[in-house]
Amino acid sequence: MRVSDSRQLSLALGLPPQANRDTVFFTALPPPEVAAAVAACGQRLVARQRFCIAWRPPRVLHVSLAGVGLWDGLSPNALRQARRAGADLDVAAIPVRFAQALSFGTARRRALALVCDPPCIPPLAALARTLRQRLAAVGLRPAARDSFTPHLTIGYVDGGVDPIPAEHVPGWVVRDVVLVRSRHGEARYDELGRWALADP
Repeated sequence: MRVSDSRQLSLALGLPPQANRDTVFFTALPPPEVAAAVAACGQRLVARQRFCIAWRPPRVLHVSLAGVGLWDGLSPNALRQARRAGADLDVAAIPVRFAQALSFGTARRRALALVCDPPCIPPLAALARTLRQRLAAVGLRPAARDSFTPHLTIGYVDGGVDPIPAEHVPGWVVRDVVLVRSRHGEARYDELGRWALADP
């Protein structure tokens, strides 16, 4: 017998179904060739460091902008409203560059992230704020954020990492906003919508 996901496996074994932890969010995705180059440069940045890293594959590298919610908690109408929130953005394309790599969080397993260069942060923060406002306007309730630090997670480490300059890590120009479903535990996204930003 072949099963395609953990929930089907639970049912096949007579176990209670596991909760679906897939998430839906707006993000900025680098072009595939840039994602591959960022991943390679990120690995070179920390090649001399003495810690174990679980690298993220290039296909899921991204800069998060605004969360929408858990997939199982979103009705078809909520997804339509989320797509409305992403449409017709009056925002210019945004250059993204990276200043340094460092670890986020206080748990033993922490995100190793490339933090955006300071001049890139205000326009990215404004875009994220616009998306959250638009989600609220169509009846959705994005999670409140005390602060917004745009970054791209390249892997996970055990413990803290001191900042490492990211001088040679490539950036790109964010020319569109993408709504994705992140498949929990599968390191892949389903694209639910994509909207172009204006020329800079």
